[in-house]
Amino acid sequence: MDRIIINNINELSYEVTCDSHAIKTNFIDVWIKFAGHLTAEESLILVGLRTKDLSAISITELEKYKKIRNQLDVSKLLVKYKNKECTREEHDLVYNFVHTSLTAFIESRFTSDEKQKAKTSLEQLDTKEKLIEFVKENEANYDALDIYEAYLLYLAEEKKYDLETSEHIEYEMAMQARREASLRKHLERDFGPSWL
Repeated sequence: MDRIIINNINELSYEVTCDSHAIKTNFIDVWIKFAGHLTAEESLILVGLRTKDLSAISITELEKYKKIRNQLDVSKLLVKYKNKECTREEHDLVYNFVHTSLTAFIESRFTSDEKQKAKTSLEQLDTKEKLIEFVKENEANYDALDIYEAYLLYLAEEKKYDLETSEHIEYEMAMQARREASLRKHLERDFGPSWL
């Protein structure tokens, strides 16, 4: 029996998961881009808490603040995580954050109006060629994109993936139909129509 030898048990694993098959850019870069963005509601909560007396802050407001603060802390640590320079505590904080749904997190950063505006903008990419060109251009300049442009790229990648998947399924179904027709033809030739 072979033995597995672990050289350094304290070595940290800097993996990042993604629940979207469409995102082709480095997942950590996507987390970095969106984690630093606060929604309008989150910004209002922070402003409201700054002006409130400490004794007037409710438990619910404290929980919301804790969640926002955690996101901002992780946002600052993501670059260290990407460069594999975290302490154990920093690593665990980021690791737990990036092992949640990236898709849900991205969607939570925008209001329904912003989402609708983005989907309307995306409808202008009505051909596969336009969609591919848009994704290619924006992936090359990902770091320069603002948060809304990054969201548009995310939606375009999703649309492109869905289109390619649907084309692949159609191709496979057509190939399956051809194989079945060919098999039927060979069976009829070899065994005659009576085998049916």
